[in-house]
Amino acid sequence: MNQSQPHDLLSHEDLSIRIKAIKSLDSNSPHSSFELLIPSLESDQVKVQTAAAFALRHHTIEKALPALLTCLGSEQIELQLAAVYSLGEAQYPNSWEAVSKLLGSADDRLRSRAAEALGKLGESAANSVLEQALEQEENPKVALRMAESMYKLGNPEAGSVLLAALEYDDNAIRTRAVDALSENPGPELVAPLLEILSSEDQAARSAAVYVMSQMDDRSVESLVQAMETPTRSVRSGVAKALGEIGSPAAIQALLSALGDSDRRVRTRSAQALGKLGAEEAIPALVERLRTDEARRVRWRAIESLHQMNAAEPEALIYALKDEDSSVRLEAIRALANLETSESIDALSECLQDEMRRVRCGAARALGELGDYRAIAPLRDSLWQDQDETVRLEAARAMRKLRLRLQETAATLLQLEEQAVFSLIDTLQDKEPKVRLEAVYALSEAAHTESLEPLLESLQDSDSTVRAESAYALGILADPRASSGLLEALADEDSQVRSHAIDALAGILSIEGVPIVIEALQSENPHVRTGASLVLSQTGAQVVPALVAHLEHEDERLRSSVAFVLGETGNGQALVPLIGALEDPVRRVRAAAAEAIEKLAQCTVSPLIQALGSQDTRVRSRSVKALGNLLEAILPPLQGLSDNQDDEKTTRMAAEILNNLAQSQNPAHLSQS
Repeated sequence: MNQSQPHDLLSHEDLSIRIKAIKSLDSNSPHSSFELLIPSLESDQVKVQTAAAFALRHHTIEKALPALLTCLGSEQIELQLAAVYSLGEAQYPNSWEAVSKLLGSADDRLRSRAAEALGKLGESAANSVLEQALEQEENPKVALRMAESMYKLGNPEAGSVLLAALEYDDNAIRTRAVDALSENPGPELVAPLLEILSSEDQAARSAAVYVMSQMDDRSVESLVQAMETPTRSVRSGVAKALGEIGSPAAIQALLSALGDSDRRVRTRSAQALGKLGAEEAIPALVERLRTDEARRVRWRAIESLHQMNAAEPEALIYALKDEDSSVRLEAIRALANLETSESIDALSECLQDEMRRVRCGAARALGELGDYRAIAPLRDSLWQDQDETVRLEAARAMRKLRLRLQETAATLLQLEEQAVFSLIDTLQDKEPKVRLEAVYALSEAAHTESLEPLLESLQDSDSTVRAESAYALGILADPRASSGLLEALADEDSQVRSHAIDALAGILSIEGVPIVIEALQSENPHVRTGASLVLSQTGAQVVPALVAHLEHEDERLRSSVAFVLGETGNGQALVPLIGALEDPVRRVRAAAAEAIEKLAQCTVSPLIQALGSQDTRVRSRSVKALGNLLEAILPPLQGLSDNQDDEKTTRMAAEILNNLAQSQNPAHLSQS
C-alpha cells in the first residue's frame, strides 16, 4: 500500500482497490491505518465489511468495537466469522458476552469460532456459558473447541472431555486434544493418562505419551511410580515420556528400567537416556550393548552412545560382530562419528560383510575417518566388490578421504612453517648451544624461509654455529647462497671453511663459476685454496670456463687454473694445458706440467687396469698403447739425460731411465 496516501486507498471508490488496500495491512502497519477501517465496517458492501473486519485482527482499535459487535449480528455468515475471529485474536475487551451469543447459532463454524474466541478473550465468566453449550453440542469438533477454551479458562471439567478425545477415532480431533492438553499438562492428568496407556488403542496411547512428555517436574514422581506397574504398555509409554522431561529422578528411573523384563521397555529406556544425554548411563548402555538378547535394545544402546558421542570404541568395535546387521550398521555410524583410528582394521573387515548396506556404511565411515590407512581397504573394495552400490560408496569415500588428507597436509604445512619461523627467531638466542640446536633443526627442515637467516649465521660469533650453518646451506642447495659461502672460505676456522667448500661444490651452477674463479685471485690463501677445491670437485662443467682463464693477465690466476684443471681429471683440459707449457711465467708452466702429469695418470691408469682383462684383445691393445707411450717418452728423456746445461733436470731424467732399466732387469723381475 502507498503509505503516503493511506486514506485515499482505504476509502477508494473502486471497491477492488479498497479491498486490496485493506488486505495489504499487517501487524507492522501503523495504528492510524487501522483507525481508517471503521467507515469500511459500516459500508453497505459486504466484501468491504468482511475485509475490514478480518484486517482488525492485527490491532485492537477500541473505536471499532461497536461496529465489530454490529457485524456479529449480520445475516452474512462470512462477515460474522471475520468479526468474531478478530475479536478473539486481538482480544477486544468487553466483547465476550456478544461473542457467547453465537454459541447458539445454527452454523457449526460460528459456534466453533465463537468458542475459540472466548478462550482467547480470557474471561473466566464465559465458563458457565461454554459448559451449557457443551452439554447440548452434538458436533464433536465443535464440542472439542468448547472444551479447549474451557481448559484454557481453568475449568478442570474440560480435561475429562479432552482426555476422552484422545481415544476418539478421528486423527484431527485427537491431535487437537493433544495440543490443548499439552499447553498445561498438570499432575491431575497423570492418572487418566496412565489409564489410556493401558488401553489397546495404539493411537490413543501415543497421544497420551506425548501429553505426558510435556509435563514438568511436578508430575515426575507419579510417572516414576508408574514404572512399577505390571502393565508393559504403561511402563513403555512412561519411559518415553520421562525421556522428554529429563529430571534427575527421571534419569534414575530410566537407568533402572534398562533391566526391565520387557524388551520394549528396555528399548524405550535406552533411547530416552540417549535423548537426554545422560552420560552417567554410558556404562549401563555399554552393558546392554554387549549382553542384551533383544536386537532393538542393542541397537538403541548404540544409537544413544552415538548421540552422546561417548568414547567407547572398544564396545562399538565389539558390536561390529553382532549377529544383527542393523546393530552392526549403527556401530559403524557411531565409530565414524568418534573419528578414532582404533577402528580402521575393524571397519576394513566390515567391507567383507555379507550385507550390502553394512559394506556401504563401512566405506562411508572409512572416508569420514581421514586416516591414510583406509586407502588400501577402500581400493580393494573398489576393485573387488561385486555390488555397484558398494563400489560407488567406496569411490565417494576415497574422494572424501583424499580431501581430508589434503586438509591435514595443509594444516601440517602451516604448523611446520610456524615451527620454522620459531627456529629462525631462535637463531638470535644469547646462548651458542641454543643457536646451534636451531641450526640443526633448520638443516633437517630444509625450508626456503631459512636461507637468509642461515646466511646471517655464517657471521655468528661461535665457530660451530658458523660451520653448521654452512652445512645447512649446502642441504638447502640454493644457488643464492653462493656469495655468502664464498665469504665463509676466508673464515679463520678450518671446519667452517671445509663445510663451505662442500656446500659450494654441491650447489655451484654454471652461472656461479665465474665468481669462484675470481676468488682464485684473492689475497687470502684460505679463499684461494677453498675456491680451488670447490672448482676441482665440480667436474666437467667448469672445464670450459677454466680453460678460458689460462690466457688471463694475472699469472697467479693462470697458475691456479692450471692446478684446478689437473685436479678435475677431465681429459678436455689436456690440450689447453699443453699450450700452457709455453707460458712466459715459470710458475704457470710448472703448474701446467703438474696438471698434465695428473691427467696422464688418469689416462694411463685405465690402461694398466685393462691388462687384467679376461678379453685377450683388450689386453693386447692395452699393452700396445702403453708401449707406444713408452716409445714416445724414452727418446726425450734420454736427450735430457745428456744435457749438460741443466744439472737438476739431467739428474732427474737419468734417475727415471735408471728405474726403467732396473724394472726390465731379469734379476729384478725374478726378485719381484
